[in-house]
Amino acid sequence: RRNEADDRRPSDDGIGSERGPQPTLRSVATLVEASRDLPIELSIEGDISDLPSSVDLTGFRIVQEAITNVRRHAGAVSNVQVSITRFPDAVDIDVIDNGRGAAADDKGPGYGIIGMHERLEAIGGSLTASSRRGGGWHVRAKLPTPRQSARSNIDDTAPEVMAAETAGGEIAASEIGQPVNG
Repeated sequence: RRNEADDRRPSDDGIGSERGPQPTLRSVATLVEASRDLPIELSIEGDISDLPSSVDLTGFRIVQEAITNVRRHAGAVSNVQVSITRFPDAVDIDVIDNGRGAAADDKGPGYGIIGMHERLEAIGGSLTASSRRGGGWHVRAKLPTPRQSARSNIDDTAPEVMAAETAGGEIAASEIGQPVNG
């Protein structure tokens, strides 16, 4: 199992050392630039500047591990696509390569996919990782992003936000436990 020490451990690319701030999805551009040995195309759609820190760090680590897996297992690749797409309630991450795929992997199984799955499970996300027909590999992660209340910067799906206001400003007993829709 992972713990906080895993998140502070320095990485091979020097991003996320224990002395500096934790990396975020905005740091992926730096990660891609540091990965000059791979032909990576990065696409970011939507605003990823205001994500909860757990989503930001998890997203970065998913991309980092997927790129590491390409480097270790894919063999020669001519294209690696990293796509990050922000939706109102989620961030989707896709890392696709055109390498040799899992069937040709001679290095044996590692713990990268297990680690990605555990990280995502910890924040309520999901992971799909599979070989692509014709070669290559596709990692898809879905990270939930709680919607923000229009009245405040409070996460309206957090347990401490337990009721919604009615039109008259009172809280109805039937609404306790329902998310606030701002």
